[in-house]
Amino acid sequence: MDPVHLSQLAVTILAPYLAKAAGKASEKMGEDAWNKLKSLYDSVVRKFASDPYASQTLIRAQELPDDATRCSALIAVLAEHLKSDADFLAEVADSVRGAEAIERTHIHQRISISGQSRDVTQIGSVGGNAILDRNRET
Repeated sequence: MDPVHLSQLAVTILAPYLAKAAGKASEKMGEDAWNKLKSLYDSVVRKFASDPYASQTLIRAQELPDDATRCSALIAVLAEHLKSDADFLAEVADSVRGAEAIERTHIHQRISISGQSRDVTQIGSVGGNAILDRNRET
C-alpha cells in the first residue's frame, strides 16, 4: 500500500482517538473495534517516541483534531516514517485493515429537500453498505 495513502487512512481512522472521546466512542464502537483503534494509535506512538518532531506533531493533532493543517502535518510525518521503515509500514497496514471494520459500522445519510411556495417536493435517498452482526450491541 502507498505510504501516503496509508497515512491518510490511518489518521482518518484515528480521529476519534485523537479527539480523546474515548468514553463515548468506545461505547458506540464496541470493545473489539476500540482495541483495534488503540493498537493502531499505540503503534504510531511507539514509532514516534524516538522522533521529537513526530511526537510533537502527534500532540498538536491531539490538541486540535479537527484542524486540517495539524492533521495534514501528522499525515506527512506518518508517511515519512512509513516510507523509511518497511516493518512499520506492514504493522500500520495490518492495523488499518483491522480498524476499517470501525468505518463500516457508521451509517451516513443524506437527505435533500426542495420546495416551492404552493407545492413541496421531498426527495430522499439512502445508500451504502450495512453489516449486521447479532453479537454486536448498537
